[in-house]
Amino acid sequence: AEETSTPLTALAYKIFKDSNLFNIFKLRTDKFVNFFIALEEGYRDLPYHNKIHAADVLQGVWYFTTQGIDGFKPPIIKSTIINSCTNSLSAVIPALELMALYLAAAMHDYDHPGKTNSFLVATSDPLAILYNDRSVLEQHHAASSWLLLLDDDKNFIGHLPAPEKSRLRFLILECILATDLSKHFELLGCFRSKTITTSTTGIANKINWGNDSIRLLVSQLLIKMSDIGNCGKPKNLQLAWAERVCTEFFIQGDEEKSRNLPISAFMDRENPNISKLQRDFIRNLVQPTAKTLRQANIIPCTEIE
Repeated sequence: AEETSTPLTALAYKIFKDSNLFNIFKLRTDKFVNFFIALEEGYRDLPYHNKIHAADVLQGVWYFTTQGIDGFKPPIIKSTIINSCTNSLSAVIPALELMALYLAAAMHDYDHPGKTNSFLVATSDPLAILYNDRSVLEQHHAASSWLLLLDDDKNFIGHLPAPEKSRLRFLILECILATDLSKHFELLGCFRSKTITTSTTGIANKINWGNDSIRLLVSQLLIKMSDIGNCGKPKNLQLAWAERVCTEFFIQGDEEKSRNLPISAFMDRENPNISKLQRDFIRNLVQPTAKTLRQANIIPCTEIE
């Protein structure tokens, strides 16, 4: 692909254009571009949590929502279809919710400082104080990126009817907050209990696509899968992202050491244990999430093992 200094903006523009979201919601493209350039500039130059990662997660949710899924034949529930593929999630998720998911993916790590929530809390960082030690980073990403929309030259959603704008904001916030890994198993369990049933005849999908809360759960799991799913990419990309995240971890470990704090697991560059980090992450987080989504028949893949 052609290299660009604004990968997130370029990708977002293409996705919104190809998905017809500009036309469906009468979005001003100049304000859209202004917002995304500012958003992209707000991502710090970090090894992992940077604008390329944001673009990667955006590409992930776009892929999951627009690609055909074998055996997926739910009823079309909205007329504003953004994709001609009738056996994809875009046939059952309303356009406003898809736009919210795409925006949440782009915004989800805005102004990430390269440190974990636990580090911010342990060091009484101003962000931890501001957000009362709860989902500190995720709340910061959501709030600070939304503030960009308060500038008129960036507010490409300002013309939307108040109910649509309120709904859009709610969905974006819920999706960004869902990326907090401390909430991972709670969210995954909730999704399983509401969408999958197991009996002597096997596993059955019982997703009610007409239910707003169920569709939100789907969006939350898709952004989570896109956020943690680098190990499912081709080996060269998997290794590149693993190296990036470990580099960022070691920087935090160095700071913990300099502050005489306990060094967090897998963040000690003198005892990296990268293979165990990757194995545990895949076994405990990625694989169960992918299997659950596949059991619900809402991701376009066949091999999860």
